[in-house]
Amino acid sequence: MRNAASSAPGPGLRSPLARISRVDGRARTHATEPGMSLIARVRLLVVVLALTGLCGALAISLPAQRDALHAQMSAHDRDTVTLLALLIGHGMPEQAALVETADGLIANGHYREILVRSDGRLVIEHRDATQPRVPVWFTRALALQVQPSVATLHRDDQPAASVAVASDASASIERLWRETRALTLWFAIGALLTCVALGPLLRRLLRPLDAVRAQADALVERRFTQVATPGTVDFVPLIDAMNTLARRAEQRIAADAERIEALDHLVAHDELTGLPNRPRFLELLDAALELDEGSRARRGSLAVLRVADLAGLNRSLGRNGADKLLVDIAARLRGVAAAAPGRVAARLNGSDFVVLAPDLKRPKKLTDEITHAISALRALHGDGLMHRLPVGAAEYATGEPRARLLARLDGALAASEHTGWGDARIVDDDSVLPARTDLAGWRDALLAALDRDQVRLELFPVLSTRGALLYMEGPTRVLIDDLWYGADAFVPWAERLGLTPRLDLAALRLGLKRIDEERVPVGIHVSATSMREAGFVDALRGELQAHPDAAARLWLELPEQGVVRDLAAFRALCLATRPFGCRIGIEHAGREFGQLGGLHDVGLNYIKIDAGFIGNLAANQDKRDFVVRICDLGHAIGLQVIAEGVDHADDLAALGEIGVDGVTGSAVRLPEAEQP
Repeated sequence: MRNAASSAPGPGLRSPLARISRVDGRARTHATEPGMSLIARVRLLVVVLALTGLCGALAISLPAQRDALHAQMSAHDRDTVTLLALLIGHGMPEQAALVETADGLIANGHYREILVRSDGRLVIEHRDATQPRVPVWFTRALALQVQPSVATLHRDDQPAASVAVASDASASIERLWRETRALTLWFAIGALLTCVALGPLLRRLLRPLDAVRAQADALVERRFTQVATPGTVDFVPLIDAMNTLARRAEQRIAADAERIEALDHLVAHDELTGLPNRPRFLELLDAALELDEGSRARRGSLAVLRVADLAGLNRSLGRNGADKLLVDIAARLRGVAAAAPGRVAARLNGSDFVVLAPDLKRPKKLTDEITHAISALRALHGDGLMHRLPVGAAEYATGEPRARLLARLDGALAASEHTGWGDARIVDDDSVLPARTDLAGWRDALLAALDRDQVRLELFPVLSTRGALLYMEGPTRVLIDDLWYGADAFVPWAERLGLTPRLDLAALRLGLKRIDEERVPVGIHVSATSMREAGFVDALRGELQAHPDAAARLWLELPEQGVVRDLAAFRALCLATRPFGCRIGIEHAGREFGQLGGLHDVGLNYIKIDAGFIGNLAANQDKRDFVVRICDLGHAIGLQVIAEGVDHADDLAALGEIGVDGVTGSAVRLPEAEQP
């Protein structure tokens, strides 16, 4: 279903660029898990460097110390073996004396073994099997082996005795092990102290990056901050680039905001007179007619003024003269509206102006004020002017259907035109129908229509810009009191009564039936209220399962404003319908389009640009640029872009040049060959 009033532009128009910045923020849901921090990486690097340095130091120092010890012990062994050889050579002492000498050497000189042979027999053998108190792997890795030093004594040129001495390396190996442990400990302490000190130091050095991150978060939230230039020169290019980006984004969004604000006013107001236009006035009228539950009906007055034979005035006064007349009339009516709070003056179309006065219960008072204000224009435009300005007025009560009120007002205007003298006519107060001025009346009427299947679809074509049929759009109509009411009349009441899910399901069944019968794609309007009902989504899935072939040709569209208010419910609806091949779209789009960029991945297929952006597009460059931007953004995320409310042929041609994918409106006609 569609609420026509929701298509009118409102004061909440916001820049799509600003919305996209928020979408960019939502896109981070796909980011990977955070990895190791920079401080942890640097600390790991310090540990690796410390281990590398330790291994390098040990690889250089241990072999050098081992070789030095080997040379020292070899020299020590040679001296000892020479001493023993001299003792023996000056006269073979007693064996007891030699043993005593060997024991002394071993006790004081750390010898592993001393062997003395004489005449082929072993005279002295002393061995020390002490093992170094170090890990076996260290001993093996050090590989410190000292070969025994041997001296041979001759007698009559014949070998008489031999002496062999080998130093004990255990003490040296233990000393090297202690030095290695001390070196390792110092490296570990140094690495630990460095890692501890790196934390505060790096945090201090990386403060500019924290500021940049805060600046980026502020950009997402549309806050534009500047970061001071840091002392670390490596960060200066990054800081300068981010500051430049923030300044440019601020300037761009400020310019867009001004442009969108101007476009918002332009879309909601008449370009010539500056008064609110028809869509904007209908929004205000709907708000005035709304009846709060439990409150008494309020009454007010509504008057319409028509510039009769405007085409003739254009010919007689010229374009500029006719425009001046319209501007003068608008100024006088604006003065009438400014006389009391809550009043509104608007221009409905080229020749019709309207004044809403909630403060006046008697329409006669309003018509008198209008007639008095307009009479001041006689001096400017001639005495015959009043005959060209018929005025009709009506009393209204809150809760009265807008369509019925406007029909009564048209009757009053027709009566005023019929007199030909510019006299105001007021519709009979008895025609204010109270039967539908409360919730109970609308509940009975809507339930009766649903029970009697008095619901229908009024189909309108949606064509591609080349004229091919995309689908038949089917707004819902409900029969009440022998009148077919459009969605703008009954949807507000149905939402308050909780009946929109039933009405939407009834429209869905009619659409699926039409598809099954005629094999033509049909588009159904779904209200945001129904979307949020879990039971509705389940019932919708059941209907689609019952008509799988028709479901593949079904187009479902929801109002942009309702979707933006509950993106989670819209995602759930998209996920529920995606298996059936339905096409999901958003109607009345444009004001909140930036928030919809992240929805194409759940099944969003198309958007329909609000009619407020389409009217008079061919002659309005601001509107044209805005629609071009919407098309570019929509196509960038793979969406079809359709323009709604195309009422003029020149706008239709301009939309084809812009690059929209489809159009609908009174200027769009289905070729006979395509008619279902």
